[in-house]
Amino acid sequence: MHYGGNMPLEKLLLLSGAIGSGKTEVSTELIKKLEFVKIASSGYLFSLIPPDELKEGDERRRQLQELGDRLDNETGYRWVVDPVAIRAIEGSPDTKNWLVDAVRKKRQVELFRERFGTLVRHVHLTASEEVLRSRYVKKGSDYETVIVHPNEVNARSLQDLADLVLDTSAAKAELLIPQIWTLWES
Repeated sequence: MHYGGNMPLEKLLLLSGAIGSGKTEVSTELIKKLEFVKIASSGYLFSLIPPDELKEGDERRRQLQELGDRLDNETGYRWVVDPVAIRAIEGSPDTKNWLVDAVRKKRQVELFRERFGTLVRHVHLTASEEVLRSRYVKKGSDYETVIVHPNEVNARSLQDLADLVLDTSAAKAELLIPQIWTLWES
């Protein structure tokens, strides 16, 4: 199935990668320079958690991961595409370029491709383990605990599905943007 809406949607970019791989920086540059609009599944997840039950720090990350995993099981991984992405796209009918800044599972990528066909490109960001650790530790969190979580393991494995893999170890996000844009030129 392909997206059948009457919207001017032209590009849908899926970003994946390890924690600390540069997804936020690349997203920021895409938004600033190429007018992409971000679709954030975390906002949807936050809306499902009562404010007085929302945890802090690494506990919040785990809470969101567990909720996302539960929704994956309940919806066959469709919750990121249907209630999140479709709602955002239909709610902003003049937007042409969309960005999902954190796909974490193979089935999510497959469902986006089934739904949006040739509009979808998937970019996987990577960096050396040393760089990833350094970036994450700066946030004051326990890197060793985070990297063994199944969602993190899954996110790292999406490299094989990507249309483009970019190493952010030394490259600044702004220098990667032209490579991403060319994905739609073929």
